[in-house]
Amino acid sequence: FQASAQSRDFHFMMVQLDRSYGIAQVGKNDGAIRGLIPIGKDKTPSYQVDDVAHRVYYRIGDNEISGYAF
Repeated sequence: FQASAQSRDFHFMMVQLDRSYGIAQVGKNDGAIRGLIPIGKDKTPSYQVDDVAHRVYYRIGDNEISGYAF
């Protein structure tokens, strides 16, 4: 998948779950998954990583944005 972004210590990438998708927070040092944001059936997620505020902003639809702390 091409939906990836990065911060200073983490890489964020889209992953396939059992029957849906998610955005995984992966540690750059050890490759361990540190967090997961479920995004349902969205194959082309629109999200931004704010490395200063340590948040990921995911656009759910045309009128809704969710913020997740990391």
